[in-house]
Amino acid sequence: MKMVYKTIFAVLFFIVYPAYNFAQVIHSSSYSVSEGLSQSNITSLARDEKGFLWIGTQDGLNRFDGYNFASFKHNPSDTNSLSNNFVNDVIQSQSGEIWIATNFGLNRYDPLSDEYALFLASDSGSTIPENQVLHLYQDKNGHVWIKSVHYLTRYEPSTGRFTSYQHFNDYFNYYDGTNNFDMLVDHTGKLWVGTKDGLNYFNRELEVFKRYHHQPSQKGSLSNNMVQAVYEDEEGRLWIGTDNGLNLLDRDRGTFKHYYVSSDASYRDRNSINDILVDREGMFWVATNAGLFLFHPEKGTFSRPSHLISHSGELATTNITELEQYRSGVIWVGTLQGMTKLQKNLKDFKLYRSNQQNEPLFVDNLIASVYKGRDSLVWVGTWDEGLFLLNRRTGQITRYTQEHPMIPSNDIHTLFPDSKDRLWIGTDMGVVWFDLQSRTFHHFSDSVAPETFASNRVYAIDEGPGDTMWFATRNGLHAYNGESLKSYYSRQYDTTSLTSNFIYDVMVDSRGTVWAASNKGLNHYLGEDRGFRRFQRESLTCSNCLVSNETLCLHEDH
Repeated sequence: MKMVYKTIFAVLFFIVYPAYNFAQVIHSSSYSVSEGLSQSNITSLARDEKGFLWIGTQDGLNRFDGYNFASFKHNPSDTNSLSNNFVNDVIQSQSGEIWIATNFGLNRYDPLSDEYALFLASDSGSTIPENQVLHLYQDKNGHVWIKSVHYLTRYEPSTGRFTSYQHFNDYFNYYDGTNNFDMLVDHTGKLWVGTKDGLNYFNRELEVFKRYHHQPSQKGSLSNNMVQAVYEDEEGRLWIGTDNGLNLLDRDRGTFKHYYVSSDASYRDRNSINDILVDREGMFWVATNAGLFLFHPEKGTFSRPSHLISHSGELATTNITELEQYRSGVIWVGTLQGMTKLQKNLKDFKLYRSNQQNEPLFVDNLIASVYKGRDSLVWVGTWDEGLFLLNRRTGQITRYTQEHPMIPSNDIHTLFPDSKDRLWIGTDMGVVWFDLQSRTFHHFSDSVAPETFASNRVYAIDEGPGDTMWFATRNGLHAYNGESLKSYYSRQYDTTSLTSNFIYDVMVDSRGTVWAASNKGLNHYLGEDRGFRRFQRESLTCSNCLVSNETLCLHEDH
């Protein structure tokens, strides 16, 4: 079976970091305006059913596919555009539409038709009551709940009807537009709504609110009235993030236990909780105005994620606005300086390119083949610069070129270790092998079939049953059984021969079957009597065939 890949253009090796007491190493990478975001102040994050990440900013809506950003903005001359560029929240409905809350109107966007529906406040009361829409939530019944400064509104998709409910509002507690609010339906079916004046439980049957608010004289009251995050964990505990502290609701008593990131008044930003996320591995993330923290519920303490490795950007003191986790486990972090992706257990790469004197390790560093041997030894084949032996432990490099009597060429296309501790070396001028035990080179093509391999690039080597060595070359497929070489070529009008003589790769699968990839299709070797079965794309409209006849590489998965 194949043990090495033949064509690699950078030499990279994994380094696995040790585990930490609480969690694994977490790597971060950041995205901002320079990467394509319309603006760096992230207000909301939402993933859709197709895997796109929708990002609300203070200057437009963005859709991210993992590589590129697409921006959606208000166009005064186009009625089929976003109503306002200040996006407060974005969600995807059960029907696949994207709902966008802005500072001027509620938008419903259909990605399939690329059409917007705009809802603005009117005196008729048949739509939203206020144009500044702050937060959106859809329950399991399909109702879209809309939070504005003074109202909670329910939208029923089946009827298109809006119903608004006014909650308590302290007119002396002015809302300046800098805080967002949260909503949640818990496991009991209760709808919780964050407001500038406390936490509201909305009884959907009686259509009335019960308000929980801060009372300085009562120790068990809410720590602060500006409720910015509402989160229920897997144990059914309800956590409330406010502008001053994290709260845990005692459902039976109707009281709250308070947790503070910092007791120092000069670090008040640390206690402003904007979002909460318990990830799939139980890590309790808290987004604050002073960065990202981990909360330890069993101790009631907070800590910085010290095991966070930042490749670009810095999360330590950034204002964190949003947290969102993908099915893959990736956590997306919205900040006022862009967006950050957190990945756990990401194996880091060490690049071998230059020595301590900043000189290239492999002359021009154009790498064609790699084999990782024993005792920290790595064999590296290059384009036109010969064969290198790297000791990763000591950093020592040994170079072999065609000036060496056993190296036929400096173009080392492929390296393959067989079952007899031989490292086969394929070049554009023949094949040699290296005894990994005695550490000596040996001729192969010059002694077995010099005419076959002369000026014939060897692209790949594999080992089949009976210790047969297979060679994929620019001119044919060749098999050596230990005594003699047999060659296979493409023959005109013979459909049991190879599709082409230009063989990029050869693979012996787990059943001992030989496969050959060529520039004119895939070949399956059926034996001496039956020849090859061909797989080719016969027409552009073919649906059950190869994507392209140019088959470059073969690999068997498990």
